[in-house]
Amino acid sequence: MSGEPTAAPTEVAAAVAPADAPASAPATDAPSEEQRLCENCEADPIAFYCAECKMEFCERCDADFHRPVKKSTHVRKVRFPTAIADILRRCEKEGKVSDYGASKPEGKDVLKYVLEYEDGYYYLFKNNSSDVHLDTELEFKMENLDIVGFEGESRVRVSLPPSSLQYIHLHRKDSKLACKCEVLQRFALTPPKPGKLPSVYVPVVYTADTPVEVLMAQTEKEGHCTDHGNADASGQMIHQWQWDWGGGYCYLWRNSSKDTILHKEIEMELTNLRIRGKEEGTKKYVVDLKPGESDFLILEEVEAKQGYKMSMRAGFSLQKVKA
Repeated sequence: MSGEPTAAPTEVAAAVAPADAPASAPATDAPSEEQRLCENCEADPIAFYCAECKMEFCERCDADFHRPVKKSTHVRKVRFPTAIADILRRCEKEGKVSDYGASKPEGKDVLKYVLEYEDGYYYLFKNNSSDVHLDTELEFKMENLDIVGFEGESRVRVSLPPSSLQYIHLHRKDSKLACKCEVLQRFALTPPKPGKLPSVYVPVVYTADTPVEVLMAQTEKEGHCTDHGNADASGQMIHQWQWDWGGGYCYLWRNSSKDTILHKEIEMELTNLRIRGKEEGTKKYVVDLKPGESDFLILEEVEAKQGYKMSMRAGFSLQKVKA
């Protein structure tokens, strides 16, 4: 390591907390200079690809570049560059691991890894369960460290649905000085729940086994959003999200109006795709939404790694609710 050696992170129990982190963690090399880097800052590993900008961004540049309203709806896909993939693999292989099973047996499938490397630490939270949701708030008491993406902050919340993961990166500010941190943590294990996923959520991969509520939440969070307001002003409260999830496409329709009904008929041309829950070969889908209702459509690939595409023709009508 450069400069003085780092001090391994110390776990300080707060209320109900998992087992303490180890006294030391194995040192690892920093990401290689040959790793793919952000096209904007050319400093940090890529995390997202923007189909409209046709650029790959790190987490920080993606957030900054798409902050303006006109760019906030750009369709971005999670990239899993070699640098991050290697980091997460090393977390599982070399990091010190603990689970959340001290208070609940089901917590044995919810794991936390701590990995020390040359310039800081990685915390990886992995939920391998199918029926438990992890909610935890971590407070970092740090010296010479910043939380990447949360610079100046000391608290990070992890809200982890089943079959997903999240990582937190603590980076050394001054490479010539030692760094250390203590972590205070409270957590809860609850039944799965739909909702907005965390901002630093990085999936290993979305598959056909990914829970529907996770796909739905990501569709609303990352998908390209349009409304049905051109035909009727009240329709501006009726929205559609489209998201390419890496194994096909997801469509979410939500009717937030109080007095309008949406009827939409869709005809699709599908290549290596099928409508989940429908008979093989089905290419028509009808959306009927009363006020307050939503509908979710998943198009999933038939043969993995063979490539897929689709085209769509659709017509819709908006009608006032009859008194």
